[in-house]
Amino acid sequence: MDKAFHKKGLGQEVVTELLSIVEQAGLHEVRANVSMKNWAALRFWTKVGLNSISGIYGDKEHGIENFADMELVKYLK
Repeated sequence: MDKAFHKKGLGQEVVTELLSIVEQAGLHEVRANVSMKNWAALRFWTKVGLNSISGIYGDKEHGIENFADMELVKYLK
């Protein structure tokens, strides 16, 4: 989403509707892979309900040149 539209709740609205459609389709979970250095994205995805961690992948040590991702999951009904 373009930065001009950030912080207006539009992304949350889109993802909430998408999660509803996915659940109606009979799927049981949704996953997102998010960089651990991307605090804004981590906050966003946990806010929309992807708040279980299913794995952490990437470099084992923290550093400016190191990267790791966290796989977040929302279990649907």
